Amino acid sequence: MSETPSQFPSLSLNKGPTDFPFRTAAPSWVWPGTVGENCRRLGEVFDEVGIVLFESAACMAYGEADLPSTLSELSLRYHLHMPLDLPWSDGILGVQHIIETLIDKTAFLDPWGYVVHAPPHAKQLDELAFCFIHKGIKPDRVLLENTREFNPLDFWCDIRYLGLNLCLDLGHVLLYGQEQLLELPRLWSRVKLVHLCAPGPDGRHLPLTELDAEGRRLVRLILARMSPDTVVMPEIFDPEGLADSMAELHAILTGRAG
Repeated sequence: MSETPSQFPSLSLNKGPTDFPFRTAAPSWVWPGTVGENCRRLGEVFDEVGIVLFESAACMAYGEADLPSTLSELSLRYHLHMPLDLPWSDGILGVQHIIETLIDKTAFLDPWGYVVHAPPHAKQLDELAFCFIHKGIKPDRVLLENTREFNPLDFWCDIRYLGLNLCLDLGHVLLYGQEQLLELPRLWSRVKLVHLCAPGPDGRHLPLTELDAEGRRLVRLILARMSPDTVVMPEIFDPEGLADSMAELHAILTGRAG
């Protein structure tokens, strides 16, 4: 795990043949180390980082060493991925406390969006939207991710009524048979972030080089239909896989991948 971004300079988004016609991002966990350390290294190649706050207790305890104030001085744009362990079964108050604490802790990064693994109940979607409204964040900055428990297809009217948006996860589409979601009328204007990976066993996120022909077809479909301002993030958590995925994404985009 000693590789650094400078060892794959062909991933530069601003020059060379691997430019992309959309904004790309990387997750804040690629090398062992703090969020701050990862962001500084990723900033050599990427212009956006998705801050992954997967564990509630650990992330609520983050201090200056984990999220240094100097992150706001980097030439990076940020979005957040809220915890995977939000206690929805305990009611909204516990969820609200976690969300509001993390919003306050990361406010200095001025994140443009907040990814949430949403609860599978319409009433809780309403409560989730209120958590963010209560902190002065408009619902269109809340990005509901499609998961095994939450298929946006089943909550489309509620999502539109509440003004929420989506994070479309390709790996989950493939793993949970959610291909019909991609044909939903008026879907693409609400997709603000795309997560790309090949689904692996036990929930592992494999590089895009592991996609089969159907997976590559869906990547091409997503890239063709998404809005120009949609952010694309290979959700890969190791440097080799991330580098391979960026190269494969470019190959798919330019028709050089099968």
